[in-house]
Amino acid sequence: MAAFFPRHSVDWHLEEPPFIRRLTLSLAATAVVAGVVVRLYRLAVLTYSPSNIWAFLIMTAGGVILVLGLATAHLGNFPVRHWLWRAPAFGAIEAIAFVATGALLLAAGVERVGTELMHWHDWSADLLTVLLRHIVTVSIFAAVLAGVVQIVRRYLIRHPDSAISEALSDT
Repeated sequence: MAAFFPRHSVDWHLEEPPFIRRLTLSLAATAVVAGVVVRLYRLAVLTYSPSNIWAFLIMTAGGVILVLGLATAHLGNFPVRHWLWRAPAFGAIEAIAFVATGALLLAAGVERVGTELMHWHDWSADLLTVLLRHIVTVSIFAAVLAGVVQIVRRYLIRHPDSAISEALSDT
């Protein structure tokens, strides 16, 4: 008789995914981490940035790459059809965490707008803009990423003996 089931329940092992994988499976956790880290990164950039505009633009691009990288890490765990609601939700939660972190930094007296300290009227004037900008940015990026994923999948189906297919089958 074939042994399809273990004789003792001790033979069962639960394999938990690593911490980073568990974090990226959660929409809220990944988006909140992204919002907090990007706001702190923004504070560091505005506080310590040189007066050179190119250095400032490179540092700002680092924040965008951080948000989109965390969005990619989260979205990569799910089928493309789920991205339609997950990407805007990620952008909204990330923007709310970004704004909430800014409020905490403002209450602590360290938040900046440009090179000057921020005041509550500066913070409240930018809420809707930040929310829309983050949702649109993450959603457009997710749409482009979904297109790339579909193109690559189609290529792999049409050319199963390509170098890409061989590299993926080795892993």
